[in-house]
Amino acid sequence: KDGIWTFRYHFNAPSAVVWELLTAPEQKEKWMNGIKAVSVDLRKGRIETGSLYHCAHEVAEFLYRITDWEPFIYFSTQLSDPAREGIKLAETYHLVQTDTGTDLRYTLGKAFDADGNRFEVSEQEAVAFLGPFWDASFAEMAAQIDASH
Repeated sequence: KDGIWTFRYHFNAPSAVVWELLTAPEQKEKWMNGIKAVSVDLRKGRIETGSLYHCAHEVAEFLYRITDWEPFIYFSTQLSDPAREGIKLAETYHLVQTDTGTDLRYTLGKAFDADGNRFEVSEQEAVAFLGPFWDASFAEMAAQIDASH
């Protein structure tokens, strides 16, 4: 309900397959557009609420912490704006199993500083980056899924 932008994509695979590709660092490196490296701190030996991802892209480095984690259904994160220290944006990846595969809904939330001040410029920049990024990245992920079947 707090989303400012949504991106949807359909994959011809079960949600467990899509989940693994979305969350496993070694898998993300195979399909994310312009990625150099992905790492995650494995608290208690696994990804969970509180885990921190570090994604090094060609254009910027992103840090995001898992804030809510329901395997195979959804996960939410708090993404740090790489251009503005202290500014965070919420994001949620939601999977729905269908008769033909999995529908993914990615939703980006509003940007705020620690005092609750909104930063719409961060939101605008994130959407400008994420639109073409998710389009290319999810197309590559889908191509890898389709090639494996």
